[in-house]
Amino acid sequence: MVKKNKPTWLGTLIKLMDQEGYSPRSLSLAAKLNETAVRDMIAGRARFPRYDTIRALARALNTTPAYLMGDEGIKEQIRQGGIKKISDLDLLTEIITRVQEVSKELGITPGPEQFARIVSALYHHVATSEGQDVTKKELTTRVHAIFDYESTNSGKTLVVNRR
Repeated sequence: MVKKNKPTWLGTLIKLMDQEGYSPRSLSLAAKLNETAVRDMIAGRARFPRYDTIRALARALNTTPAYLMGDEGIKEQIRQGGIKKISDLDLLTEIITRVQEVSKELGITPGPEQFARIVSALYHHVATSEGQDVTKKELTTRVHAIFDYESTNSGKTLVVNRR
């Protein structure tokens, strides 16, 4: 059973699975993952899968990682051709991955709107001002800086995990 407050990407995954006629097991196998991988995601045991997992799922579903993981605004930009180059999609997907990793590392759970705001701001900053030759390490450093800024200026919106 899918939780009510499921991540946006999970809703997209389920919709694309239905469109392509996959069950959780058949999609897991088509993506060359553990046979229970997709079932675990749907059950909420894997809220932020690794980039290589998302890439494998996207390939099996005939889409891109950016479309699979993006919010409705990003999906609409992709549909309208606003994000055209594969490098743009790769950059966006890399930013999403870095934000997920840093938030997990820091034990912070940003809300969906805050997550989208952080990803969008970082994407637009990197894509428009510096080109796309930023390294993973530089992205990770920038994500840390954003979380530091957010926790200093709006600590109420960042939730620290209590595990």
